[in-house]
Amino acid sequence: MIQCEALPLARLFLPIKVRSPWSCLVFSQIAYLENLLKVYNDEIYRLQHAELNLDDLGAEDSLYIQEHKLKRKMIKIYEKLCELKSCSTLTGRVIEQRIRYNSTRYPEINKKVSCWLL
Repeated sequence: MIQCEALPLARLFLPIKVRSPWSCLVFSQIAYLENLLKVYNDEIYRLQHAELNLDDLGAEDSLYIQEHKLKRKMIKIYEKLCELKSCSTLTGRVIEQRIRYNSTRYPEINKKVSCWLL
């Protein structure tokens, strides 16, 4: 368990009103989750660069399945991390951006098509 004294920089980011005994626990949990993300990322990198045999492709614990499970765990950890940091889970990638459709003169149709495109 990380003590508050071990996280002097983390305490600087909190306003004075927010500092409480629980803030130390939150920062230690954030540090733990960030470290866990790094460990899972390294493991995924190792799995992606491992060689596969034809026998491994049909196995229930193939490298692809392990990689997929780790990526799902990383998504859950990232969502929890965003919840603790009180930030949005959106990363700002192009795939997450809304597509606006304005080709018709009827705003209702444009709105429905925009919703369908997302």
